[in-house]
Amino acid sequence: MLKNPFSPAPKHFALILLLGTAITSAWADVHHFGYVTETGTLPTGTTEFEVWNTARIGRDAYYFGLDQRLEFETGITDHLQASVYLNWNRTTEADTTGALSTTNDFQGFSTELKYKLSDPSTDIVGFGLYGELGFNTDGMEIEGKALFDKNLGPWILAGNLIAEGEIENRSMEFEDIELQAVAATAYEITPHFTAGLELRNHNEIERQSDDSFKWMNSALYLGPSVAYTTKSMTVTFTVLSQLPALKTEDGKTFELHDHEKLEARLHLSLDF
Repeated sequence: MLKNPFSPAPKHFALILLLGTAITSAWADVHHFGYVTETGTLPTGTTEFEVWNTARIGRDAYYFGLDQRLEFETGITDHLQASVYLNWNRTTEADTTGALSTTNDFQGFSTELKYKLSDPSTDIVGFGLYGELGFNTDGMEIEGKALFDKNLGPWILAGNLIAEGEIENRSMEFEDIELQAVAATAYEITPHFTAGLELRNHNEIERQSDDSFKWMNSALYLGPSVAYTTKSMTVTFTVLSQLPALKTEDGKTFELHDHEKLEARLHLSLDF
């Protein structure tokens, strides 16, 4: 009986499966988007170093803000990962006279847990939970996310529902609440390169003098996102431009009190 020359021997077939599994594991926490968090987690015992740079540009007057984060991330189990961040911010803005002033602010550290409950490739939908605590000298921040994603051939669909609260240290009460909904889609042009779009809605809710909370504004952003991935590295770049706002404090078309005209995020992750 003639052997099919295109059929790998059993041991070769097992090797192919093993290599495929290794590549999948190494890319389990790929970041295809700048603002949407996917459900993927690092395999047990693997680690990752990440650098985040977010530029926030343009308000009614000159404004340029740069948010930076350094993150160390590790896989606790194949479904649970933990991270620690250090956070900085630098802002240059114009006052009412047009004079520029610059402030530098170390914004403390944050710790994060992410747990994947279902997989975007093998289940109907990928689902995960994300929690983050931030600590600084004047307050704390608590953030929670519900993560959704789905892989459909070369298409990647993802979305998050996000709630974040700021707690003032002296009163131990919530001062501000932020609610977000973000959604994105990307197309895998090659196994290493994806391109897509991200849509972001960000809402500010502030405590008033009578201790009630008021919905202040609702900004809307849309823009392209690209990602380049290897087995040891991912680079993601996203640019979001503000669309006409859903709600502003002054009745204008764009929300430029707590938000900027343009945001650009560059994210680098290195596996080791």
